[in-house]
Amino acid sequence: MARHGKQSIGLATSRDLFNWDRYAGNPVYTKPDWAMAYPNGWVDCRDAHIEWRNSEFLLYTMVTTKGGKGAIALASSPDAHSWADLGPVLITFRTPESPRVFEHHGTYYMFASSSFGKKLFKSKDLKSKNWEEVPFQWPSPGLWSGWETQQDDSRTLFSTFKWEMNGNFIRYWEVEWHGETRW
Repeated sequence: MARHGKQSIGLATSRDLFNWDRYAGNPVYTKPDWAMAYPNGWVDCRDAHIEWRNSEFLLYTMVTTKGGKGAIALASSPDAHSWADLGPVLITFRTPESPRVFEHHGTYYMFASSSFGKKLFKSKDLKSKNWEEVPFQWPSPGLWSGWETQQDDSRTLFSTFKWEMNGNFIRYWEVEWHGETRW
């Protein structure tokens, strides 16, 4: 008999990024009440992305709604231990993997991609329920996931990995901005 998992978010801390201590109260976040637990026992609640803004942590995770739609859940916490559900910030295609949020000149952007779709969204408010889709020149076809950004005053760099049958790889590139959107 196959064993199915219940995904959840745990916490570990480190002073040197080499030695880690797991928080005794793990998991610190599990699926919100509005998200689905599949009949076989599987629960989506993964790919955490955390932002620290205005004296609170904001946690974005991938979940599936009770209606079977893919969603990005949002929760907030003052201490990264106890989380309050703020509902879905985005309901979109199935399994929107690895939500990643970054800021550029006062606008926030969020990547969501899976084998069922890939989109980039923007908002002026991290807690918004109205993220607007942004045109984006995606890399070649395929499942691109795990987006990361690195920025300074003059450059924005993206990295992402692509899932492939014969092995995965990571791509890096520099972003050219054209106003609020790019490309």
